[in-house]
Amino acid sequence: MLAHKAEFAEWRDNPFTQALFAELNNQSNAAIEQILNRIGADSEKDQWLKGKVMAFSEAIGWLPEFIEDQVPVEGTEDDEEVTA
Repeated sequence: MLAHKAEFAEWRDNPFTQALFAELNNQSNAAIEQILNRIGADSEKDQWLKGKVMAFSEAIGWLPEFIEDQVPVEGTEDDEEVTA
């Protein structure tokens, strides 16, 4: 997915997006707590919880590929556009 940095920042800083990230973080912490506080071994359940934590961490840390904006730079020949 391609996005402009400004558009991504606007989406990331949106209160709804921040609420989603907070909930994903809470769910991740709850899964970690379950793993740490388990009595006995349940490798299938533990593996599922570890996968859940990893998925939430990936979602929270995801970044798109950014579109490089072409902006005119004053003082260059014909105000040529350069990648910002």
